[in-house]
Amino acid sequence: MPRYTIDDEFELEDFGDEDDWLGAGNFYRKPRRRSYWGLFAILGVLVMGIAAYAALVYVPQQQEQDAFCASCHTASHTEYLQRVDTSIAGSLAPDLASYHYQQIRNTGGDIKCIDCHRGDNSTVHRAQTIGLSAWMTALWLTDRNDPRVEKTAISATLQITNADNTTQTVTLWPNLAPPPGLETIAANYTFVITPSRRVTRTLGFPVLHAPALSNAGCAGCHQDTLLVAGPENHFHNLLPSTYELWKSGAKLIPPPSLANDEAAVLAITTLGLTAYDTTLQCSSCHQTHRTTEATLYLDRQSVVPQACVQCHREVNQGPLVVTFPPEE
Repeated sequence: MPRYTIDDEFELEDFGDEDDWLGAGNFYRKPRRRSYWGLFAILGVLVMGIAAYAALVYVPQQQEQDAFCASCHTASHTEYLQRVDTSIAGSLAPDLASYHYQQIRNTGGDIKCIDCHRGDNSTVHRAQTIGLSAWMTALWLTDRNDPRVEKTAISATLQITNADNTTQTVTLWPNLAPPPGLETIAANYTFVITPSRRVTRTLGFPVLHAPALSNAGCAGCHQDTLLVAGPENHFHNLLPSTYELWKSGAKLIPPPSLANDEAAVLAITTLGLTAYDTTLQCSSCHQTHRTTEATLYLDRQSVVPQACVQCHREVNQGPLVVTFPPEE
């Protein structure tokens, strides 16, 4: 007899139909994979929380420091900050922005870059500021930012061919709309950086990103200038920002020439303002980062007349040829 025997008598439990067996009909069925959607959801919430903190807390805090603005922007912003430093130290301010710093800082006040670039600091404007900052950072990271310093000083001299085949030369500025009726614009651009240096590269016009933010920043500090009523200050009274100030409850200011005429003062201050549909901004005339020796940094020969004509076209009132006498 064999030493070992195998007893193969055994019984299986009654599992019912064959299809009830584990894996019946599919012996290669893989186990169910573990779901990671919960982990992804947690990571998404975490990322959103970090982004919200950066947008609402960290970045606004850092923007209160001029060095932060210069550190993550372009060489042009570094140049603006250097102009500020030299102006505060006593040098002649080369542009309007530096002049603001010089006048405010040297009289004990405080001013920062962001003060002029975040609008009225409302919730809407703060959100727009964060969005604009993100967009400008993206342009910088992709090397698509505009490196030019004198952005508001660059003009383009275009040779225009009209419908009757006559030609004309028009000087355009980046913050002013071109005159209407231009049929064909020649591909020959000449950008003027300074009166003595001409560059023949074809570059797009530098433009203000979100100009309403800068405009609101100007209006917030210069209400006393905008709200002086009367024809002598009509170029400020007709701005949409002035109308918005008045509609929000700001009082009109009688002009000094009518200080002793109570009837005229009452008529002007009670008459109110009319809303005009114009695209002009404060920067259309007051070019903040432009180096110029013009009185009060206001170019009354090249820039201001064009702004006047543009406004007259848009509101369909006023002369279409505007000149100012040379400054003495």
